[in-house]
Amino acid sequence: MSCDRLYFIHTLGDIIPGARCICPGLYIGGDFNSMLDYVNSDYPVEGTIRFYLGYSGWGIGQLDEELKDNVWAVTSITDADSILLGAEDGYWHGQVRSMGNNYKGWLYHPQNPRLN
Repeated sequence: MSCDRLYFIHTLGDIIPGARCICPGLYIGGDFNSMLDYVNSDYPVEGTIRFYLGYSGWGIGQLDEELKDNVWAVTSITDADSILLGAEDGYWHGQVRSMGNNYKGWLYHPQNPRLN
């Protein structure tokens, strides 16, 4: 794990050169300077762009094994726009609730697990 990388997903498509489509209407990455120009020009950000700091890495086959063991919840993207709306805990709680009763217990975990 590391917190020294910034990632972004967005709905801007070809406005951001080098962006890659990950599902209809949703893109990841692209030219960072173009993204900065967009943001600094006071264009709308809410519902258009979401930034993420940090990443996790896995060894060969580790993620496949964790998926098989149901360590991760995998869901389909039904609406690209909904992924970009909301913030922090409210966003996370809404996504967990949308996944159904099997994940209801996740809603009761503390924000900082070290405080548990």
